[in-house]
Amino acid sequence: MLHVEIERVRTSELELYPGNARRGDVDAIVASLRTNGQFAPLIAQRSTGYVLAGNHTLRAARQLRWAEIEVTYLDVDDEQAKKIVLAANRTADLASYDLDALASLLASVDDLDGTGYTDADLVGLLQDDHGEEGLIGKGGGSNTRYGVVVYCADEHEQLELMEQFLEEGRDVRAL
Repeated sequence: MLHVEIERVRTSELELYPGNARRGDVDAIVASLRTNGQFAPLIAQRSTGYVLAGNHTLRAARQLRWAEIEVTYLDVDDEQAKKIVLAANRTADLASYDLDALASLLASVDDLDGTGYTDADLVGLLQDDHGEEGLIGKGGGSNTRYGVVVYCADEHEQLELMEQFLEEGRDVRAL
């Protein structure tokens, strides 16, 4: 078992991981930090000060002008650091949701401040595309839905494709 300690570190002592491919929603993280505080430490490579997990949280903390942040340092070489950065980003991508459980959890909080979710997100989970009863209260069956985004050259092409898909009986929504 790996022994880890959480340290309070000056935000200026940490470096964003060079070449991090992940693009996070810093504004959503700022809102979360304001509402919830820091509930998970950043993970950083001790030898370099590079943040391996939590780069966007560091950006949000700096935007909030936090002088310090909680960090867990790892003593890893550069190759292992790269793998940790990749794994931290990819394992989040591979996750999915139990939509019924998510809707129930969202509906159970007093407000959605600092969660990254909006009232519209909750309504979308609770209702289907036609405003009818959605995931909550719907008995049986699978709630799994699959989607495709199609980019069109213009509105005319978008409307044509939507009409075609509707004629085929497909569930379509314009973005």
